[in-house]
Amino acid sequence: MTKMKLLGATGPVGEPRVVGTAALPMLACVTLVFTASKEGKMTSYYPDPNLLDDVSIDQVRLLPSIKRALVGAGLETVGDVRKTSDAMLLSFQNLGQSSVTRLRNELGRRDRA
Repeated sequence: MTKMKLLGATGPVGEPRVVGTAALPMLACVTLVFTASKEGKMTSYYPDPNLLDDVSIDQVRLLPSIKRALVGAGLETVGDVRKTSDAMLLSFQNLGQSSVTRLRNELGRRDRA
């Protein structure tokens, strides 16, 4: 069993607080963060190599400049980022080597067969 922190949003937009923990039968632990937004509640995730490939980039807490570069290049999910080569990521506007290194450390990469 893996324990997971449950965070709830209170106060100003985006300031989470821990509301409890849950034990889950899973191989990896992913911290879910519920942040307040103008539309209501939204789920976001801390960057983690164990995130599922189908998680939207908009839901991952990346640096705004990195997120803008990825979305601007047409990438939509964590899986899209993982399967994109470093050379291709470096070709995106406003995405340099340090950003690519950070992405690989935070989200991992998918090995190509």
